[in-house]
Amino acid sequence: MTRNKRTLRTAVDLRDMRPVTSDDLLAMPEPEYYALRHEVTRAHLRGEVTFACAHCGHSVYAPLVPATRKPCWRHRAGAPADCPWWTGNPLSVNRVSALQFRGAQESPLHARVKEAVAEMLERDPATERGSVVVDRYLAGADGRRRPDVRAMVSGRPLAFEIQLATTQVPIIVAREEFYAREGRSLLWLTWSFNPARFIPASFKDIIHSHDGTLFSLDEEVLSAAERSGRFTVRAFRRSADGAWTSELCGLDDLDWPARGLAHLPDRAAAWHLGFRRRWAESRREDRSEPPEEAEMVAELLARAPSPAGSPPSRRDLASVLDFLASVHEGRPIASAQDNLRALLHTFLEPGRRHRYARLARFALASCGRTDVLEDPKVARKLKARSRGEGQETRDGPVGGVAALLYPEWFQESPPSR
Repeated sequence: MTRNKRTLRTAVDLRDMRPVTSDDLLAMPEPEYYALRHEVTRAHLRGEVTFACAHCGHSVYAPLVPATRKPCWRHRAGAPADCPWWTGNPLSVNRVSALQFRGAQESPLHARVKEAVAEMLERDPATERGSVVVDRYLAGADGRRRPDVRAMVSGRPLAFEIQLATTQVPIIVAREEFYAREGRSLLWLTWSFNPARFIPASFKDIIHSHDGTLFSLDEEVLSAAERSGRFTVRAFRRSADGAWTSELCGLDDLDWPARGLAHLPDRAAAWHLGFRRRWAESRREDRSEPPEEAEMVAELLARAPSPAGSPPSRRDLASVLDFLASVHEGRPIASAQDNLRALLHTFLEPGRRHRYARLARFALASCGRTDVLEDPKVARKLKARSRGEGQETRDGPVGGVAALLYPEWFQESPPSR
């Protein structure tokens, strides 16, 4: 007799043992949900568990219910059927793909878009001659992938994946992780995106990966590329009020982070990008004070919102800025430490900086530094330092500065928990 599937009411975040209920999932802002969805998927692909059923302890994930498009907790395959919250055994990724495509070959539109991407790259003078490769396997240290198109542009190895139909988040994340390990930047592309239509979850996954941007091609884009001789895409972004905007741009107009996928910077807020670059360039490994530090801190505080508390000393603020810049870049800046784990321990050692523990965790999570957050020593340190009152929030003197310099982090969830 087949058991009826039940509602899985609560999962436990194994990184800090915080319970997350099904109601918490439903109440999450969309960007926060997609960040969680990607974290869970990345961990699963590494053979790790980040969330577990609070009743039976089995690994869980958070898909969308097809009928309602709302998130829920579900057990992964192999959960004990006698769990009162048992949700059944999900189909494997390969089985879902087989049912979805039923052995279908590449569509004519997908093939033509590939050709168009390759043609634009061949015309662009920033593309290294002979580097454009279409639909051929790329061998890596732990497997291989077949990007739709790959090329070397402005000295940067790029892979282009064209997504026209819906797909599964494990497939999306696995491709992104592969290219990241191989040091190749990935750009997802679609054709004739229309934000007024229904947007599938897989496209929202891609928008999340591209930090709120979706890149599309259409007839006007191809014409503009032919006239200019530059690789051109249409970049869509969603503003805080929910309205979509789009603009044509080239590859050199995008922000290419050291870790993560490219996105189109907000032109109106470009000051913070310049400040971040200037700050990182001015710092010294021996931690001696650069001559421009005082002037740059004054410039920053003049733009920051009025704080809801006493500001830290200039040197302590500089230490926070160095830590945030290190997390963003994925490597220690102005430090003798050689990795982010060691840097975090050093940063939180002085008692006066314990108040920044939640901000530190928030920054690491916002940049996808799950390898640091999942380190047992780091998790214990963050948990111990986060106890008690007085933790820095979005409205605090340092939280406000962080939000000014890294607004993309605060579009998801501020460090208030």
